[in-house]
Amino acid sequence: MNYTAWIKETCPVLENASSAETYQLISRAKQKTQSYRIVNTVAVVIMATLAIEYISEALELNANRWMQYLVALPFIIVISDVNERLIVKNQIKKSLLVT
Repeated sequence: MNYTAWIKETCPVLENASSAETYQLISRAKQKTQSYRIVNTVAVVIMATLAIEYISEALELNANRWMQYLVALPFIIVISDVNERLIVKNQIKKSLLVT
């Protein structure tokens, strides 16, 4: 995601900020949220695993479990990525409000 463009749209005060300043802001936000992003990814994987197990039992599917995980993998990646973006954006917003 292009956080720089998002920052300039969200906060017009930073429209003329240098790319080094915006990069530093983004880097700090990513560093501060690293543990949250890891927990997010683990939580999404666990929820997807539980959903696959539940659906498989409810529909009485006897298909190969690895095939089910391969089908679910794109959804896991997209959900995790969207959540990570939201986490980083919220941290950037907090940083902008503090400064």
